[in-house]
Amino acid sequence: MLNFIDWHSKSSEATPPGHQAELEPLTVRLHRHAGLYRDKSYAPELKNVLLLTAANTGYLEMLTNWECMAKRLGLDWMVIAIDSELNQHLGERSFSATGQEWGKAEGFFSKGGFQLIACNKIRSVADMLRATNLDIVFSDGDNVFKSDPFLPSLSLGSMIRSGKYEYIYGRKIEPGNQKIQNLKLDVYHQEPRKGNTGFYYVAGNRKRDIVQSVFDKGVKWCDTRPHMDDQENFWDALFDSRRKKKTAKDYVACFRHCDDNVSCDGVEESQVLN
Repeated sequence: MLNFIDWHSKSSEATPPGHQAELEPLTVRLHRHAGLYRDKSYAPELKNVLLLTAANTGYLEMLTNWECMAKRLGLDWMVIAIDSELNQHLGERSFSATGQEWGKAEGFFSKGGFQLIACNKIRSVADMLRATNLDIVFSDGDNVFKSDPFLPSLSLGSMIRSGKYEYIYGRKIEPGNQKIQNLKLDVYHQEPRKGNTGFYYVAGNRKRDIVQSVFDKGVKWCDTRPHMDDQENFWDALFDSRRKKKTAKDYVACFRHCDDNVSCDGVEESQVLN
């Protein structure tokens, strides 16, 4: 197993884990780890993209596995720590999540703790979007990077580099149900009712008011529906936003899915969320 503490504390040298992080603003550390790769000269076009994952002490072993694979690919990232024990353990590469602490691992269908952990992720991302001009790629710790997903030759890497999309997501697939690779092409390319919040890209350096409104609404739905996780709350909030007419008080923007130009035909591009 990876010697977890040793390589995390290298950047701190003789400074105790967690102490150095207190000596500089969080935004400074976030910008230092932006760029997706440790070698900041490797993909300069991604210099404003920050990779985030989240965990608590109960998920430390899963986090260790995720970081081991990410490190092999030369990636750089920061961890949203959902309890103070993990935050102290990780030191410079982590920051405290927004919301109530929770230190135990929770099963997918457990009540209370799982929903709290999940909604803390979107709360934290919303706060990071507000505090920085960075784009964010968020990945749950149970995603394993067998290869580099950000290469320009792959769909995610090319879509991020295109600058055309404010939000890029994967489909929602229920545990134990049909696998995504078995979907027929005509179904796969249809817009799903809901996407997966376990891995996504969100642009934070353009159309900031629109993007922030979408994430803030997801947080609000987490607050009013604490019995549901971030995925259900965010996508239900997004679906609700998309139904609003321009004359509605809480109208956010016109939503354009992929390259569909019909739904937002005639709308100023600055008022469109892609």
